[in-house]
Amino acid sequence: MNTEMIWILVASRTGARIYSYKTGKGMKPLNHLEFPEGHLRNQDVDSEKPGQVHDSHGFANRNMAPEVDAKMHLAGKWAKQLAEILHRGRLNKDYSRMILVMEPKLLGLVREKLDSPTTSLIALTVEKDLAGISDREVERHLMPVFPLKNK
Repeated sequence: MNTEMIWILVASRTGARIYSYKTGKGMKPLNHLEFPEGHLRNQDVDSEKPGQVHDSHGFANRNMAPEVDAKMHLAGKWAKQLAEILHRGRLNKDYSRMILVMEPKLLGLVREKLDSPTTSLIALTVEKDLAGISDREVERHLMPVFPLKNK
C-alpha cells in the first residue's frame, strides 16, 4: 500500500516547523526554520523616514509618502521564503498534499506568494498560531483532521 506524504507547515513571523505525516506513522519533524528578523520592531527596521513637504508659508509639514509598515514588509519577505520551500518540495515530489497552520495575516501572505500548482496541493489551512508550542502539542491539535479525506 502506497501512503501519501503530507507536509504540515506550522509558521509564525519568527520561525517555522515542517512536519511530515504518513498514515499509520503519524507526524515527524522534518525541518525547523528561524526568521530572526521577525523579532524586530518597526523602529528597528525602518531607519529611513519618508521625505517631508513644506508649504510655501512654512506652516504645513507632512510626509510625501505614507510609511510602509516595516513589519509587514518583513512578513512578506518571510512568506516568500516559505512559499519557495513549498514550491521546491512540490517540484522534488517531497509531498503530495500540505496543511498550512499559521495566523491569518501570515497565511494570507504565504498564499499570495504560492504559484497555482503548489496552491492546488493545499489540503487544509488552520488559522492558528501554534508555533510556540511543542511538537507533541502541535500533533495533538492537528490529529483530529487525520486521516484527510481525498479531494
